[in-house]
Amino acid sequence: MSNTKKALRYFAKYLKPYWKGITIVVILSLISSGAQVMAPTYLGRSVTALTTYLVDLKKGTASMNTFYSALWSMFLFYLLSQIAIFIAWMVMSKFNADSTNDMRENLFAKFQRMLVRYFDTHQDGKLLSLFTSDLDNIFNAMNNAIFEIISQGIMFVGTIIVMFTINSTLAWTTIATTPFILIISVLLMKKAHVYIDKQQDEIGDLNGYITEQINGEKVIITNGLRQESVDGFKVYNNKVRTA
Repeated sequence: MSNTKKALRYFAKYLKPYWKGITIVVILSLISSGAQVMAPTYLGRSVTALTTYLVDLKKGTASMNTFYSALWSMFLFYLLSQIAIFIAWMVMSKFNADSTNDMRENLFAKFQRMLVRYFDTHQDGKLLSLFTSDLDNIFNAMNNAIFEIISQGIMFVGTIIVMFTINSTLAWTTIATTPFILIISVLLMKKAHVYIDKQQDEIGDLNGYITEQINGEKVIITNGLRQESVDGFKVYNNKVRTA
């Protein structure tokens, strides 16, 4: 739990300067999620209107106006949802890229303050991988996680509200089962966290080895160490595969 708090404080530190962008994403997520919640209700109305039309057709008083109105409303809500999602992704990608760049600059500044013996005891390639794969993974995770947390949270609340307007029993059933689903999700995340951390460590070692081998390519070829280089790669690659 302490590691989780440290991680949250770390990301909050870098995301805080971009609170305006986060606010825009939250507002757009509200619009998108609200539209996604409302669209299916108009789908139901269009089906009802079509049924009514078929019944009234026999009476000679049928009209498709209600059906078309509900259908167009559903289409507009879905269109609004997609436009809001697109703009939110653009805004979020911008401030995520900027915050990741801040992390990269601070990491480089920290390396500048490290003692020489630290670099003697750590692979150059692994240190370089912090600037490439690790920070790229953080960028991709932030791009997905931030939007998903905001949009899905809003979607859940909106869906519950709509459920209460349609069928309160169904809404209470959903609320009652939610804690059990959350508990199962947390347990699965704790189990997966151990293996993900292990795999990321092995990937870091592999990236470090590859970077060093590429940088020393001329030396490897000159000294006829290509097979040794391949054998070393297989060792690291197998560790990643079995992690």
